[in-house]
Amino acid sequence: MRIYHIHSIEQEFAYFFYGRESKFLSLFQHYRRASDWMKPHIEKQITAVTKPLFFFTIERLLQQHGSFSIQPQTQLPTYELKGKDHEVEAIVEFHPRQLVLKVMRGRYKELVLFELLRKLDEHLLVVDWEYEQVGWVKPIKEKTTFYHEKI
Repeated sequence: MRIYHIHSIEQEFAYFFYGRESKFLSLFQHYRRASDWMKPHIEKQITAVTKPLFFFTIERLLQQHGSFSIQPQTQLPTYELKGKDHEVEAIVEFHPRQLVLKVMRGRYKELVLFELLRKLDEHLLVVDWEYEQVGWVKPIKEKTTFYHEKI
């Protein structure tokens, strides 16, 4: 099972820290390891650089896609996404400033979910704590291709 923590980053911070995503990873790591008296200060920093995720927009997007059957759960706003065989393929947990995506099986479903999220917000930052990796769902700056004329 792969677990991803997805944050919507404010545009100005997304552009400024493009290529330096490890700074966000450090901020989130400091929060996870902080003592009780330090957490509120780091939480203010996280609140400043992230945007709230809109539960209903994401819920509607998942319902419209149709390749998942969505099963609401009791705790938090949490959904189980089931495939055609009615097996749980992913769990989506909504938190005020992050989305936790737990993919049970299949890299394909993982790609489908990320593609859906990419359409929603172009400044989504994904953190994988198991491998300590961080990256954008959709790269912010497009790579330019240089065309050379033959002389």
